[in-house]
Amino acid sequence: MLIKKLHKLGRDIELLSSGGAGESWNHAALLDINERIHQLLSEATEHLEQLNEQLKSRKELQELLMQLKHKQAKTRTMLWQEQVSFYQDMITEIQEHFKKEENAYITISLTTLEILFLIRLFLEEEIIQADSLQPIFRFLSSYTGTLQHSRLSFESLKKRYSSSTAVNKKVKQLLQRMITRIDKYYNDK
Repeated sequence: MLIKKLHKLGRDIELLSSGGAGESWNHAALLDINERIHQLLSEATEHLEQLNEQLKSRKELQELLMQLKHKQAKTRTMLWQEQVSFYQDMITEIQEHFKKEENAYITISLTTLEILFLIRLFLEEEIIQADSLQPIFRFLSSYTGTLQHSRLSFESLKKRYSSSTAVNKKVKQLLQRMITRIDKYYNDK
C-alpha cells in the first residue's frame, strides 16, 4: 500500500536528518530516496490512470445499456443498482488511495470467516444495525486486516459471507472464553 511505503520513506528520511549536514552527505542514500519517491509517484499515477480507464469503460457500458430500452422495471432496477454499486466501490478505492489515517487501521487475530460470523451474530442480536452488509464490508475492508491478510478486500468479504460448522465452533469457543473471563474478573459478587 502506498501509505505504508510513504510512512516508511518518511522514517528513513528522519534517520538521514539525524546525521546532520555538510560533511555527512550520503550520495547513495539521496539517490535511493529519489528513486523511491519516483516509484511511489509512478504507482500513484498508474493507479489513478487505471481508475480513470475503469470509469471510461463504465461510461461506454452505460451508453450501450441506454440504447437497449429495457422494458421490465425489475431489469432497470437491477442495472441501476449495479451502476450505483460501481460508483460506491470506485469512491471507496479512491478514498483508500488517498487515505492518510493509517492509525485507524487494526489487525484482528481471527480469520476472515470468523469475523464474518461474529458480524452475522451482531446483526441478528441487533448489536450492529445496518440496512445492508455493504457499509459493514466497506468499513472492514478500509480499516481492518487479519493475521493472514493484511487487508480484507470488499469483494472477498461479499463472496465469503457464509459460515461453516468449524467456524461456528471456533467462534463459540471464543465467546465461551470471554464469558469465563467476565465471570472471573467482572462478576458482581
